[in-house]
Amino acid sequence: MQASEPKIQNDEINIYEMWSTVVKRKFVILITPLIAALSAAIYAWTTPPIYSGEVLLEIGEVVNVNEGMNNNGSTNIFYLDNINTLKEITAQISDLKVEVPSGVANMLRITTEKTEKTEIMSQLNSTVQFIIQRHAEKAKLYQNAHTKITMTQIIGEIHIKTNPIKPKKGLIITVALISGLIMGIFLAFFLEFIGTRRNR
Repeated sequence: MQASEPKIQNDEINIYEMWSTVVKRKFVILITPLIAALSAAIYAWTTPPIYSGEVLLEIGEVVNVNEGMNNNGSTNIFYLDNINTLKEITAQISDLKVEVPSGVANMLRITTEKTEKTEIMSQLNSTVQFIIQRHAEKAKLYQNAHTKITMTQIIGEIHIKTNPIKPKKGLIITVALISGLIMGIFLAFFLEFIGTRRNR
């Protein structure tokens, strides 16, 4: 029991020394996160906001009825475009993000991020018109008395988020504040270490 007493005392001394350093260098510990948070706030409020917009398209289909004897015919159903080919073509002609929603084979989601809402609307509109015109040309190839064609169409409408998705001001300032606090504590103990060495 007696052998452990010096260790306990030593731990108590170390904790006291650490607390003394914190109190002594409190200005550094407090000012560093404030500077970091202020810098982050300036960055967040001066960075142009970025908005997000998307549109969902349902790819048109062709229903082809092949009539046989006794009016017993077979029905073939296929889409106006191969979804993966259309995805690649649409992505190549623009900087938009194009994806096929999981679980479906006849829909295409097109999204983009810009600083101006008008630019988002214009780019999505032009892309939608490109796809619809492409499918209108394809539909002409299948038109006959035995086919029923459903054209490609927008599901809902082009949606642009009201609030910007970037920069996330609250998150940026919070991370800067926490990082600044950690940096301030480290700097306080580093300065104390340098000061102690000089005094020796």
